[in-house]
Amino acid sequence: MSIPTNKTTTSAGTVNSAGGGILADIIKVDGVDPSDVEGNLTPPESTGGTIARVPRWKDYSADPKRPDRLQVFFEQLGIITTIHDKPYVPVSITEIQIPLTALLLSKSGVAWLYYLVTDADGNDDPAPRRKLTIDHTQIPVQPLPEVKFPHATLWGYWNCIILPALSGGGWIEVLPQVIGSPKDFYILEWRGCKSLNGVGEVSETFGTFERELSAEDNSKGFRMLIPYQRFIKPLTPGVVIQSALVVGKIYSGGKLVAQSESALVKIDTTIPG
Repeated sequence: MSIPTNKTTTSAGTVNSAGGGILADIIKVDGVDPSDVEGNLTPPESTGGTIARVPRWKDYSADPKRPDRLQVFFEQLGIITTIHDKPYVPVSITEIQIPLTALLLSKSGVAWLYYLVTDADGNDDPAPRRKLTIDHTQIPVQPLPEVKFPHATLWGYWNCIILPALSGGGWIEVLPQVIGSPKDFYILEWRGCKSLNGVGEVSETFGTFERELSAEDNSKGFRMLIPYQRFIKPLTPGVVIQSALVVGKIYSGGKLVAQSESALVKIDTTIPG
């Protein structure tokens, strides 16, 4: 199909149509820093595939007889491929996950990812284009142990009864590893989510935390603190963070050399009683 060209698009954020209407939010991609306008994909995702996440659009249909249509497009070297085309009545879901296969991401270079929502009356709501930079010349990235949450409950929760108190921040434990060297940098990525299972990322809570590694850090591990006010208690009224996904990465000489799988912690800030 043809993509509307009379709309103003950008590489990040929400944009306005020529008529002043609000367009859909930009698509999110696991393995891409939301603040990176170049959309650099880390090697684990570019070689093994990843997940794109379409947030539920604002004026979604609640009528099963009049569903919205979601189309997702991948563009590279001037070729546009429709990778998803389905009807939705997204009353009970906050985002739709779109697999980006290793085959789709097999060519190095720049690609563009975007989507279009069309309602039952044929009105289009196009999203901004997400730039993706794919580089298969990077060195293989080695696996790191998942981070741990030492003060979580047996059921994997940070809540109001754990000690130290969550209001002082949440502690992440980085396990010992043999990949990093002194003077390498460990980067912790934090993504707060609206659901208990790590779905529905709240972009304003995304954060990266950096530490220059020492020999002792590598051999014994260490802990990092996630501030409560900025990353666990969201800035937007009415939004509740119910879980978070945490990924650890090691950079050596500016290049990513190791990365962990996402670790999930559930969050309950409700005061009992």
